Amino acid sequence: MVVKVRKSGIPKQYLFNLAGGAFVLATVVLGVRYTVFAEAVPVCEDRYARTTSIPLASASGVPLTKANFQSRIGGREWGVFEHASIAKKAGASDGVMLTVDLPRPTSTDRKGGTARYPGSGLGFDWRPGVIGAATSGCLSYEIFLPKTWSYNASGVLPGLYGGRKGMNARSREVGSFEARVAWSYGPRLGINLYRGGREHKVRVGTEPPRYHVPVGRWVMVVQEIALNTPGKADGVMRLWVDGDLRLDLAGVKIYDGKERPRLLGVTADTHYGDPGDKWQGAPQPTKIMMTPFRLYWN
Repeated sequence: MVVKVRKSGIPKQYLFNLAGGAFVLATVVLGVRYTVFAEAVPVCEDRYARTTSIPLASASGVPLTKANFQSRIGGREWGVFEHASIAKKAGASDGVMLTVDLPRPTSTDRKGGTARYPGSGLGFDWRPGVIGAATSGCLSYEIFLPKTWSYNASGVLPGLYGGRKGMNARSREVGSFEARVAWSYGPRLGINLYRGGREHKVRVGTEPPRYHVPVGRWVMVVQEIALNTPGKADGVMRLWVDGDLRLDLAGVKIYDGKERPRLLGVTADTHYGDPGDKWQGAPQPTKIMMTPFRLYWN
C-alpha cells in the first residue's frame, strides 16, 4: 500500500418516504443544488493532502490475477472470482482496469448477490487501513459504460463507508454508514445512504435541468463525504460526474450515535438492484469497466 502526500444553485428540498426490504427509510429534508452552482468547490486533489489507490497491478505494472486480488482485498466479498477480470486497457487513466460482468440471471440466480449465489455483478470491501481516523475524504474512479448499456433498471456502484474500527460495510450497527454511488433511470447518478441499519435515499431530483451519464467513453466519478458532528445534521456529501458537480448536500446526518466514527474505506458492490438496494440481475448481459479506486484524506 503506497500513501502519497501531496504538496500541493438553486435550493430544492425533497422528502423521501420509501420502505426497502428489511430496511426502514429515514426521511430527512435536504437541500439539493443543481447543475449550476453559485460557488465553486475546489476539486478533492486540491483540498486533501494524502492519497492511496487500490492495487490492481503489481509493482512492475502486471495486472493482478483474481487470486492475488482476492488476497489483497480480504474480508467480505462475493462474485469476484466469477465476474471480475483485471487487464491493461488503452484509454484507462491508470493503464489497468477492473471489468465487472453483469450477466442476465438464470432461473437459479434469483437469490444472487452473495458468495454462494453471486448471480450477476460483485461486491467487496476495500479497507486500506492507512487512512487512520479521518472524518472526511474523497473517492474517485472512472467508469466506462458500453454503448449498449441499459438504464431500464437502477443499480449501485462503489462508494465510501465508515464506522468503528473493524466494522465491515454491511455491519448495519449504530454508528456505521454506507454511502453508495447509484444509478437510476435516466441515466443519472446519485447517492444511496444507509446509516445504522436504516436506509436514506439521497438522489438528484427528477426536475430539469437533467443530465445524462455518457456511454461509450470513460467518465470520472468523484464522491466526497465530511461526517457530521455527533447528534447534529451538519455533514456534507458531494458528487461530481464527468467533471461537473451534480450533487452538493449540506446539513446531512450521515450517521447516528454519540461517537463520531471514521472513514474506513470503499464498499465496492456493483450490480443492478431495486430502490431498497436488493440485488437484481441485469436486464440484458452487459459489463462495467472501472479504473482503480483512489482515496483522498487529510
